[in-house]
Amino acid sequence: MKPISHQPLPTKGKSARFIAPALILGAIALAYFNSFSGAFQYDDFKVIVDNPRVHGLAAWLGDLRGIRPLLKLSYTLNWMAGPSPWGFHVVNLAIHCANGFLAFTLLKRFAVDEDAGLMALAAALVFTVHPAQTEAVTYICGRSSSLMALFYLASLVAHIQAKERRLRAWNLLSVLLFLLACLTKETALTLPFALLLWDRAAGTWRGLGPALRASSLHWILLMALCAGLALHPMQRSLLAASFSFRSIPMNLLNQVQAQVHLLGIWCWPVHLNIDPMLPVATRLTWAITGEASLLLSLLGLGLFSLRSRPWLGFGLLWFFLHLIPTNSFIPRLDLVNDRQLYLPSLGLAIALMGTARAGFRRFDVCGKWAAACLLLLLLPLVARTILRNRDYRTEIALWRSSVAEAPLNPRAYNNLGYAYLLQGDKEQARKAFEAALALDPGYGKARSNLDAIGR
Repeated sequence: MKPISHQPLPTKGKSARFIAPALILGAIALAYFNSFSGAFQYDDFKVIVDNPRVHGLAAWLGDLRGIRPLLKLSYTLNWMAGPSPWGFHVVNLAIHCANGFLAFTLLKRFAVDEDAGLMALAAALVFTVHPAQTEAVTYICGRSSSLMALFYLASLVAHIQAKERRLRAWNLLSVLLFLLACLTKETALTLPFALLLWDRAAGTWRGLGPALRASSLHWILLMALCAGLALHPMQRSLLAASFSFRSIPMNLLNQVQAQVHLLGIWCWPVHLNIDPMLPVATRLTWAITGEASLLLSLLGLGLFSLRSRPWLGFGLLWFFLHLIPTNSFIPRLDLVNDRQLYLPSLGLAIALMGTARAGFRRFDVCGKWAAACLLLLLLPLVARTILRNRDYRTEIALWRSSVAEAPLNPRAYNNLGYAYLLQGDKEQARKAFEAALALDPGYGKARSNLDAIGR
């Protein structure tokens, strides 16, 4: 495999290095200009609005023994600057922009010829404007995924700089950023494995031993963090509650469906839902067997492609690696959420754009036609993101879209009824609560809400 080179985008002039960031920023601005009108939604109230522990620095300091302290600090600073949703949206969008720049910085290193920078730019654009990202950007509490990704990607870039420049300071910075990512969200624990994946795919692989030595501090920190999480009382109680939902074998069975669902909404982002209701599997079926075969085939393709098509191998394996914390053996009450795609989707973007680029080169498609094809892909994604942002403008709009996508979900109807109740529309609230009870007669919350407004 050819070694990494550092060729910039094939443009000329002193301003060439600003073209890609400007295009990424412009695309994000176009896709998310209407996100600032979004209201506080769902968990935003429990985590931010009605949570006094993030309403001041003193309260935040008193809660340092809790989980995700850095994420809570970001909420605290936002709240102190102004408790309106607008300020939170500004920060969320700034984080997303930074992730777009980091994604481009990372992916352009798959440079095997002069147009690799364009492949990286195309992948970064797909990553940033894809409508599945709205739950991590427009939904304020989705910041847990995007802020973690910011530190995660920055740590990976710093690790690459440390290997190239042979400077210990870059390695220490990478370790620090890894720690910050874990203090934001526990799913960042996969980073040392991502460093190995990068070294294997990027042409700098000299064996497992040298790769482990280059990231030894990351592995030491990983072991320390795992020990800390194992001893943390809140994490232990959360894990105990998780394993009470379903057994590990049954969870793996259901997560096959969840991973295929996530792959499906990335490939066809029409049915986005803040509360998707997947059917809970209780036994192995032919459908699940087929889905498992698809996932195993993609995993095998990723492993097989690492040497010959590193961008494809890296992309597919990156996707599966980042689903392990949320969609594998640890049971969750909710099998799947759209925001779980935030960081994994970067792998799908580079796999797609790399494959398209290889096809264009094979059939000798000129640059103008390739750019036209990219535009035809990006425009529907941007349009769908704009439409999805509109669902977040009010609680009623969000839950109406949810019940439209999952009409058999009693929780979505209950939340819609509660949103109507907050707006003073008791008649619509009653209808929504009754719909929830029709689907699940034993649903206690819907029953209590209906009783509260009277029959």
